[in-house]
Amino acid sequence: MGTDQSLQTMERLVGIALIFMGFINNLLAITGQYPLDQFTAVTFLFGVILFVHGSGRTWHKWIIIGMAASLGTVFLIRGEVGGLSQVGLFWGTIFVIFFYTFFVKEPKSDENTPS
Repeated sequence: MGTDQSLQTMERLVGIALIFMGFINNLLAITGQYPLDQFTAVTFLFGVILFVHGSGRTWHKWIIIGMAASLGTVFLIRGEVGGLSQVGLFWGTIFVIFFYTFFVKEPKSDENTPS
């Protein structure tokens, strides 16, 4: 079964852009200069979902996607993002990006096999 590499690449790029925008807002919120609203946090978590979905075909990506979706739902229900949640988002982002960048390897596609 063939995969669409262009779609995976776009998921990664859009995910990284949303993660970067949310990460900068989260960093400013941790330093105390700006508040972090729920829209920014949910947009950031959507970027995490896109990045993880486009980054690998392993079973553990669904755990991270589920955690990000449930955390976004909690932020929407509560209506605010607390200080401890901001620190968790900060270190969680560093962990997820580090893990998927350095440890998750894509299986090499054999170009001789028909898709």
